[in-house]
Amino acid sequence: MSHTFTLKSTSSEFSSTYYPPIELDPRYEYALGLIGLHTYNTIPNIRVGQNKFYYDNQVLTIPTGAYEVTDIEEFLQNSLAPNTANKNAVISLKPNNSTQQCEITSKFAIDFTKPDSIGEMLGFSKKVLQPNVRHVSDLRIRIIKVITIRVECSIVTEAYYDGRLSHTLFEFAPSVEPGFSINIEPKNIIYLPINTTPIDNISPISGPRRRFRRFSR
Repeated sequence: MSHTFTLKSTSSEFSSTYYPPIELDPRYEYALGLIGLHTYNTIPNIRVGQNKFYYDNQVLTIPTGAYEVTDIEEFLQNSLAPNTANKNAVISLKPNNSTQQCEITSKFAIDFTKPDSIGEMLGFSKKVLQPNVRHVSDLRIRIIKVITIRVECSIVTEAYYDGRLSHTLFEFAPSVEPGFSINIEPKNIIYLPINTTPIDNISPISGPRRRFRRFSR
């Protein structure tokens, strides 16, 4: 006996309830494997609590999302100088890929002392940056791109992550930039033992939209 499940959601964490529950024959052992993941690379690295840009006693809120330094620069330039031809003269954020530091020049005073400021993400300790001066961050940039995505499912066992038992079905390195679609169909499906019967709920964890799963005897 085998079943194929398709689960959809717009959240990275969700569950699907089955009524009546799926009864598995206790005479057999069952396993579950991922046959497909279809989602978008929208895992945010800028979130509420670290997304404020304070300048000249004013504040901008950077929307939650997946950013690189150049994306933040573009947002700030479009917000602070929407009709200015030379936006770099208003504010400039440049990453130094060799030192992993950020260089900022702005015609505004920038306040990175606030607890929800984006300053720490850009590599700056809590300080006020004076206008019309080139500033180099004293720390490394902390805006990190996602390296690995783990697909987990609540009803499987015998997977280990960092030495601890986990529910990981599959993991992969995203090969597309933020905002683009991810379509994964493993060539060699890894089946892990199912840890419960009957099955009345499945809780996968991954990207914001997806299709899942199959288990078979």
